Amino acid sequence: MSKRVLILFFTLVLVLSLKPSSAQPAHAGTSIWKSTIAYFNPMDTVSPQGDEINVVYYRTSGEMIPSAAIKPLQPYQSGVILVGSVLFDEGFKGSAVVSATVPLMTLYRQVSDPDNPYSPILYTGFDSRNVGLAKFFLPAVQLGAFDTRVGIQNVDNNQVRLTLKFYTPDGTEYLYPTNPTLQPQRTFIKNVSELASSIPGFPQPFDGSLVIESKVVTTNADARLVAAVQDIQAGGRKAYAYEGSPGVYNEWFMISAMCKYGSSEQTTRYYIQNTQGAPANVQVSYYDPGNGSLAVVYPGATEYIQIPAWGRATVDGCKSGIVAGRSLTGVVRSSGPIAVVGKTISKDGLMTAFSGQTPPQAGSDGRYRVGFPYVVYEAREKGERTFLSMVNIGENPANILLINYYGRDGSLIQQENLASNPVPSFAKRSSNPSAAGAIDEWAAGFLGAALVESDQPIVGMARIQRVTDLSGYNVLGEDYSGLVFIK
Repeated sequence: MSKRVLILFFTLVLVLSLKPSSAQPAHAGTSIWKSTIAYFNPMDTVSPQGDEINVVYYRTSGEMIPSAAIKPLQPYQSGVILVGSVLFDEGFKGSAVVSATVPLMTLYRQVSDPDNPYSPILYTGFDSRNVGLAKFFLPAVQLGAFDTRVGIQNVDNNQVRLTLKFYTPDGTEYLYPTNPTLQPQRTFIKNVSELASSIPGFPQPFDGSLVIESKVVTTNADARLVAAVQDIQAGGRKAYAYEGSPGVYNEWFMISAMCKYGSSEQTTRYYIQNTQGAPANVQVSYYDPGNGSLAVVYPGATEYIQIPAWGRATVDGCKSGIVAGRSLTGVVRSSGPIAVVGKTISKDGLMTAFSGQTPPQAGSDGRYRVGFPYVVYEAREKGERTFLSMVNIGENPANILLINYYGRDGSLIQQENLASNPVPSFAKRSSNPSAAGAIDEWAAGFLGAALVESDQPIVGMARIQRVTDLSGYNVLGEDYSGLVFIK
């Protein structure tokens, strides 16, 4: 008698539903926020038993809520799960464990009422490659104009005990005096203001970082965890989110590096968190996106930013040598492990956050693949639109850099060759559904997913934005990192 073994792949999504605070304008309170989980199947074949997706939701209160399976799942199929409609609860807070019979890409997306818009909130789901053991790091948390909401999920199979340590940039520690305990898969979701009220002498305003430690309650062994943050501006419409980091790498690739770029003067800042108990020496290198040549090294070719133990440095694009009006790519290198998140701000209302990225692993065919589970491009003038960027981080020029746009049913809509000429190391290439020809002249736009394939290691990022008529907020948008697919 034979037994068929079903292998499931898991991704984890923190659902941090958040409404505008009471500090925001009166009209903001009427905005309806919707939480969705976008998914994308990057496989080109169907499993013998057929493929499907299952989602189990976990409330912060401990209740577990399974939902009906999504099946059949076709190759390259993508879709959106509206959390509130599934659970009949628009204010759900907690986490979701998404399991599938294929390696699935997921994205958490939270959007406001189109008639009362805020920036969208985007961050990718977690899989085994970005789960932390014992510690997890959030390089940018604050209390002031933004009140950071922190979401932590227990990924261990045991009850765990959390320790939360806030740090100022100089490494001064502020310890949260209690140790929350979490059952398996459960979440701890709090605003910094709620946590700060219990910490003696906590500085306000605060702009620093957070170290989260996790131990098994019964054995004190290291436990696994993930964390993410989101912010909505008090008294404004800016919002963003990013994924935390296990903080074990000393080299991070940053797709965006700007100083007053374009008519909206977009500028980036990097928040670099030292994830060890010893000082770290850090350099930031900026590269020309066209030919990949080294443009600037900050603070200098033989100089370093010295970050104290558990401290943080902030590197502003305009203060680190990028010429005004330029857009580059960046690499942050350190003598020890660090975590890095970037933010982009403009004078027309745009504010985004994006996590640093590490080199992907090649598939069995030697190709590197990065996917984007949610790509939208509305043809209407003020619709939501996605712009994709890819950087070759390999040592050699990329002779293959293909981007495939897939409709929600998995059909190939368009393929664009971004390497008609070899793409040099550290050079960037961009695409969007309209420029690639993925929109029929009679269509309302594009909605689906994208998969990028290269013969060199690549990293990718998506920006989703829309134009508005709001005074001071002409553009609202957010960034999210491309997800690695190892075929």
